[in-house]
Amino acid sequence: MNYKEILKDKTILDEFKIIDKLNDDKMNHGKKHAKNVVNNMLKLTKLLDIDETKENYLCIACLLHDMGQIEGSFNHNIRSKDYAHNYLKNKINKDWLNKILSSIENHHEKNNIENITLFDHLVLFADKMDFTYKRLDKKYIKKHMIKTKLEHIIDIDYKIEDSVFKVIIYTDDIIDKNDFDNWEYFSKITKRIKEFASKIDLKYQIIIKNK
Repeated sequence: MNYKEILKDKTILDEFKIIDKLNDDKMNHGKKHAKNVVNNMLKLTKLLDIDETKENYLCIACLLHDMGQIEGSFNHNIRSKDYAHNYLKNKINKDWLNKILSSIENHHEKNNIENITLFDHLVLFADKMDFTYKRLDKKYIKKHMIKTKLEHIIDIDYKIEDSVFKVIIYTDDIIDKNDFDNWEYFSKITKRIKEFASKIDLKYQIIIKNK
């Protein structure tokens, strides 16, 4: 099964729509978020020279990782794992299925991730790196008149240079590096970047650039 087939599956697309309606939140958890996470994953698999087969199953995990949100956020990773199992059990072999299920269960940031696999880490990291303006529910933002730094984050890219994993955060000219210093959410992002860099045995650097 190719991950692109999932994005053509009417059942999945309809459930993405339900998730978006049920999640009264500024952060999208449906199709928009799933596609953003896949795009993050494709950048990472290219950077790390991951083969196409593994890339495909990583992207499948990305697309299905939040399906449990259809019943709310609490324990959604467990429900998402169950959903993925039922959806994929007759479509892919058991070994890849188990990898996908493990990564979906472990993508929740409150889980202990010290001993998870690189496959799991990649899904977790690709998910957490979806914090640009593309993630925002614009109707929610407008309705509640919310001001958020995410509105000004345009894109995120990754490089490896001189044994350093570099995360480049592109912003508009309204915010700059100083605006990130006291942002609580950014401390969580920094922690995830540090953890992922350690998993691939590299140092890390975060670069803020106006674009």
